[in-house]
Amino acid sequence: MPGLSGELNAFQAARPVELGQSIEKFIEAALLDFTHLTVLMYLVRKAEGPCTPGEIAEDIGDPKKTIAEVLERFEKLAIVRSSPGLLTRKYLLDRQAASLDLVIRLIKLWEHPQTHGAILHRVLAPKGLGT
Repeated sequence: MPGLSGELNAFQAARPVELGQSIEKFIEAALLDFTHLTVLMYLVRKAEGPCTPGEIAEDIGDPKKTIAEVLERFEKLAIVRSSPGLLTRKYLLDRQAASLDLVIRLIKLWEHPQTHGAILHRVLAPKGLGT
């Protein structure tokens, strides 16, 4: 029927999207705020090798101290690994980590128009007291 595509798109956009239990648990444990998601996206999509908190901060615009705290948290969660640099530590996404599959799936879901809003909602939602 002509003219129904707009209504169908609005209906599909209003439906809650199921992300899957493993992705939701990963978000709850690893992504405390939007900065965590931004740093993770940088490490997956833009980092060409080990990078410092300053390099990431320069590119994404968050304070270097905040980025360093996020990277330290990711290292504790075994998402990234670090190595000593000349003046500061360098971080790299751990390609051997058990969570790598979840990280890549999360970024793909973030980049998909139908699941982008659901990811943002989960990242910005209040986290449990256990994290």
